[in-house]
Amino acid sequence: MKKGDSQAPDAIFGQSRAFALSDSSVNPDVIKYLGNVRQEALRTNAISIKNQMALQKRTRHKSSMYDDEDEETTKNHVVPPFLTRLHDNGELWVRWFNSVRSVVLTNAYEFEGYDDETLDLLLFYLKNYLGEMPCKSSKVLKIISVLDQYTFPEKIKDKDQELEIDEEWARDILVGLEKININSFEDVKKVITEADTHELNGYNQWYKYIVSNEPLHTMFCGKITSKQLWVLVKYMSNTWVKEIYKRGTNYRRLQDWLFYLLLHTPEKLTAEYTSTLRDLGKKCRELIQKKPVQVCNDDKVILPMEVKKLDLEIPSAMENLTIFELAICVIAFNYGQKDLLD
Repeated sequence: MKKGDSQAPDAIFGQSRAFALSDSSVNPDVIKYLGNVRQEALRTNAISIKNQMALQKRTRHKSSMYDDEDEETTKNHVVPPFLTRLHDNGELWVRWFNSVRSVVLTNAYEFEGYDDETLDLLLFYLKNYLGEMPCKSSKVLKIISVLDQYTFPEKIKDKDQELEIDEEWARDILVGLEKININSFEDVKKVITEADTHELNGYNQWYKYIVSNEPLHTMFCGKITSKQLWVLVKYMSNTWVKEIYKRGTNYRRLQDWLFYLLLHTPEKLTAEYTSTLRDLGKKCRELIQKKPVQVCNDDKVILPMEVKKLDLEIPSAMENLTIFELAICVIAFNYGQKDLLD
């Protein structure tokens, strides 16, 4: 193109052409190639504009953080009766639960070790328990022989008539004694003082411990660490709530443990622990959905023994409360998971 030649701006692209296509010196093949490029650019631009318009017209999908239901489905959703029951009673139930928790955490017994008098009393009780066994193995006879060599204070013998000690405890101690060689009175003492200090690991050990022991506040002050509490919450969520639902052999004991896990869950949680607790609430909700709320005597919350001894009771207005309903509401109201009630 000659110097001084000018080109008018292109009507579509708004720019002046780099050189004059009408110039006789321009190769016709170049003119044809540039024409094809121009047409391709026009098509690409048109497709882009069309796609943008389509995206603007497209309806956005709205969903909550946890649910997959769209807005229209939510509008037409019929609230099932069990959720209505939770909505109507949840705040009352949680206020009662929080008052129970406050009393348990403040006033329940916390074991700090045996003093000499208590240890003597336990040894004297154990001796009598073993002596009354109808069938005695050689191991039991040896333990009795060792205990007979110890002189108990007279006041211990008098107190034995006043106190009741759990036979389940005596059986557990005997299991521990049978695992080691007993050569002296001190060996028996050691088994008693260290009976509940060994660390539990894995599902099977924890399950055996849970179903064999009534939950107590003191267990959460030593035996069950803050980390182990969350292990138990996961076991409860994944397996034990199903046994409660099916009313398995140990469902009453597991109900008590669910109650105590809720009592001892810290008030402030990390996001990870909140998610773990939420999973428990969701599992309880799923199980209630399978069986509508038609409460019978076997479903009602029954307070664990330690709670009853603190003179706490379930108000008559809450006598039909179930453990799953309580768990859902505690998680919903105390830990900011109210969408469990939706």
